[in-house]
Amino acid sequence: MAGEAARGLQPPSSEEREKEKKNGKRNEGVGAEVEKTKFTKKKKQDKKKKKKSTEAQKKKRKKK
Repeated sequence: MAGEAARGLQPPSSEEREKEKKNGKRNEGVGAEVEKTKFTKKKKQDKKKKKKSTEAQKKKRKKK
């Protein structure tokens, strides 16, 4: 934050942040891209885990 003040940039006000949350916007910039890729990566991993567990459950049902 100290760097932002030195460059003359103002952090977004609380009202602006609330609007961005409602609109589903992320902060623009490099950090946002990294955060976005981490999120999508985790989502894909969760999807794979879920698929594996459902396949295992199906196999168990077939054995019975």
